[in-house]
Amino acid sequence: MGTTAEFDAAWERANADPSSAQAEWAAALPLAREGFRVDPDLWLMRMRMAVSKLEDIATSPEIRVASEEAVHEILAYGRAGADSDPQRRDLLVTMLNSHSMRLESEGRLEESLALASEQRDLAEADAMAAPADGRTASILQHARDRLAELRLATGDAVGALEIADALVATSRANGEDPSQAPSGLPAWLELRARALAAVGDVAQARAEFETALEWKRARVRTGRFFLAHLDLAEALDEYAAMLRRMGDEADALAAEQDAQRVRVEKTA
Repeated sequence: MGTTAEFDAAWERANADPSSAQAEWAAALPLAREGFRVDPDLWLMRMRMAVSKLEDIATSPEIRVASEEAVHEILAYGRAGADSDPQRRDLLVTMLNSHSMRLESEGRLEESLALASEQRDLAEADAMAAPADGRTASILQHARDRLAELRLATGDAVGALEIADALVATSRANGEDPSQAPSGLPAWLELRARALAAVGDVAQARAEFETALEWKRARVRTGRFFLAHLDLAEALDEYAAMLRRMGDEADALAAEQDAQRVRVEKTA
């Protein structure tokens, strides 16, 4: 078995000479995988580092496959201890999220969806165990939001709508006012609007998106929110895209013009 000193030396060489980074990290990864199987505590950080570096720089298909295999070894380690070790549970949640996002960026949506679903299930269990924990609630909201987006992207508009309904209902039950404090409500209204449009409820989709836009316009008016103008302009672009998919070219063009006006006002 290779030693941590060998791994660390490869790390230093990769940092010293970026042109050799792929080769050095590719050589270091098998050391980390072998060591991880024997002593996970000692090698976990190094294995994650090698995977992270190779995900960014690897061009060889063989190296990318080896890197992904290492990710699955870390996931298996996290799953095996998730019910008894809080640190391994946190590791599992983190790795599920990061690898799901990586798969999504590569267009592997079904695989990404499976990991996002697993992450959501863990987050829901944690939220039930600690309902008053704000961090746990935030993690659950993020997990649900990602899963809904992936369901929508893979054609499961009904499943996406179910999650969006729950997110909106929770925000409203909490009495959130997005014009006065940070809130996910406008984004979740947009999500619900897009899901409604996908299932054919055009009128309600427009109404939901218009409500989201009103919240975002209110944020601009208060002047309290960083990049509120950009957020509004991007939402108007998304609204235009939704309207165009529904066949309403005139209103889509009007939304695009509104977005441009918002951007001009911000730079004026």
